[in-house]
Amino acid sequence: MEKKFFFLIISLLVFQVSQAQFKFGAKAGVNLSNIYQESLDSNLRTSFHAGVLTEIPIGERFYFSTEILYSSQGYLEKANDPPEDEANNLTTEFGYLQAPFLLKYRIIEGLNIQLGPQIGLLVSAITRGNNQKQDNKYLYSDFEYGAVFCLGYKF
Repeated sequence: MEKKFFFLIISLLVFQVSQAQFKFGAKAGVNLSNIYQESLDSNLRTSFHAGVLTEIPIGERFYFSTEILYSSQGYLEKANDPPEDEANNLTTEFGYLQAPFLLKYRIIEGLNIQLGPQIGLLVSAITRGNNQKQDNKYLYSDFEYGAVFCLGYKF
């Protein structure tokens, strides 16, 4: 419960009141995710992320941005018996609410690089395959943190 409360407080900072000029917007993109484990033969899973953001200019080329995103992640697990049988492959899908806090640097008009910390809250973990669907959220931690580095283009 404390983790969810912490995530809520941090997420609300996205909408803080400040003297700076805010820019609000939407964000969407492609995720390529995988899991690495010696005992697991897995492949990349292609999915998406989407949400809203605020951006505060802090210089001519620098911006601070906070975001609230829904991010779909996961991996594809190859079947071992027989290896060619794609019908036995499993797909594990994770759904996260994420809040990155990014420093952006505009390289040229529209093109920017972004770097900063990110926190996330797991909202779902589902494994699909063999005409079955299983909720596996209890196997994973509800809270995650990490670092973000991206190349972006502002339309």
